[in-house]
Amino acid sequence: AQNYIVSAKDIYKFENFGFYNKFGKEETISDYADRVYKEFSAKSKSTVNQMASAFEMKRKAALYIKAKTAKSGDLDDKRLWAYKTSDNLFKQITSIPEGKNHGMIMYLDMSGSMNTSLSGTIDQLINLGMFCNKVNIPFEVYGFTSNEYAHKIDKTAIAVEGEMDLTGAKLIHLLSSSFTKQQTEMAYKCLLLWRESLSSRGGKWRQADIYCDCRDLRLGATPLNATIVLAMDIANKFRAANNIEKFSTIFLTDGGATDGSPHWRKSRYSEDAELFSTGSSWEGNTHAVFKLGSSVIPMYEDGFCHRNTKITATLIDLYKDVTGSTAINYHLLARWNRRELDYCRDLFSINNRNDMYFEWDKLTSNLASGLIEVKDTTGFDVRYLVKSANLDLEESELEVKSNTKGDLLRGFKKFAGNKTQSRVFVQKFIPQVA
Repeated sequence: AQNYIVSAKDIYKFENFGFYNKFGKEETISDYADRVYKEFSAKSKSTVNQMASAFEMKRKAALYIKAKTAKSGDLDDKRLWAYKTSDNLFKQITSIPEGKNHGMIMYLDMSGSMNTSLSGTIDQLINLGMFCNKVNIPFEVYGFTSNEYAHKIDKTAIAVEGEMDLTGAKLIHLLSSSFTKQQTEMAYKCLLLWRESLSSRGGKWRQADIYCDCRDLRLGATPLNATIVLAMDIANKFRAANNIEKFSTIFLTDGGATDGSPHWRKSRYSEDAELFSTGSSWEGNTHAVFKLGSSVIPMYEDGFCHRNTKITATLIDLYKDVTGSTAINYHLLARWNRRELDYCRDLFSINNRNDMYFEWDKLTSNLASGLIEVKDTTGFDVRYLVKSANLDLEESELEVKSNTKGDLLRGFKKFAGNKTQSRVFVQKFIPQVA
C-alpha cells in the first residue's frame, strides 16, 4: 500500500497555500493560519471535552459490566451472623478487567461531489483528531481519490496476474497519532487553510480568500473499492504496531464507488504480451471470488444495485475478516429528501430477502433528525446517513421571540437541538468505538 500513499510532509507546507486578496492586511499565510487555528481550537475545546467524557463514561461502563465477582476462600467474620440464612460466608473479590486497547482508521472521500460537504467534514475531522489525542487512541486518517498521474506508475513492476489493478487510486495521509505535536498542529493549520480554499470557491467575501496549489489535495473520483483493498494492508500493520484489541474503521463518503474490480491478465492473443488491466469491472459472466490469505469471499450477486456496489459490500466483508475491524460508514447527503435517501437503498438490498422496500420506507420515515442509522445484511456493520449541513460547527445563537416562558423554552430547545445535530461524532461515533 505504501506505493499509493502521499505522505503528510508533501502536502502540509505553507507554500502550498496563498491569498487571492489580503484586503490591505500585512499578514503572512502562516500568521493567518495561526490565527484561524487558535480561533478554531477555542471554539472546539468544549466539544472535544464532551467527546472525551462520553468516551470515558462508555468505556468505564463496559468495564463494570464485565466485572466478575469471585470467592476468595477466606472466611468473612462480618457475615457469620448470616450462617442460618446464607451459605455464602466467604469474602468476595470483584475484579475489573483492564480496558481494551482501542484503535481507529478513517478514510475520507475526496471526490469532486464532496466539495460542498468538505468544509464541515474538515471541522469534524480536526475535532476527531483532537479527541483521539486527548484520550490516547491510536488513529490514522487518509483521504482517498483518483490518481490523475497513474500513467507515470511502472505497471509492469507491480502487475500480478489475477490481482486487482489499484493504480487508479491514491491515499493522502492527513492525520495520525504518530505525528509529533508540532506536526499535528501544522496538519490542523493546513487542513483549515484547505477548508478556507474550498469555501472561497463560492465567491464569498471574507477576511482573506485562500487558494490551494497542492495537486494532491485536488478532488477527483471515488475509488472506494481499490481503497478497501489497500486498507487491508494498512490495517494489519497499524493493528500490530499498536497492539490494538478493539479496532474500528470508518469510511466517510457521499456516494458509492466509481471503480469496479479491474484486474491484471494476459492477452488472449499472445502469451508473451505484457499483463494489462481489464478496465473498470470484472470481465465476462464469471463469478468473481475475492481472497486474501486464508480469507475467501465469493462476490455477492443478489441485490437491486449496480455491480460496483456489490463489489463494495463483498470487499468490506473481506476487509472485516482479514483485519478483525468493525466497518462504519458515514454517508453524507447534501440534499436531505426522500429521493436522495432512496439512492442509499442499494447496499440495503444486497442478500436482503425480506420485504426490503417496506423495511426501507419504515427505516427512513423520520427525516427530522438529519441522521438515520442503517444496518445492512452485508458489508458495513452500520451506516449513518447524515444531512451534510449538520456537520458544520458554526456557533448558533439563542433566539427567542419574547421573554415569555413558552418562547424561552421553544428557543432553548431549538438552540440545544442545533448544537446536538452539529455534533455527529458525539451522537454516534463514541458508542461505536468505545
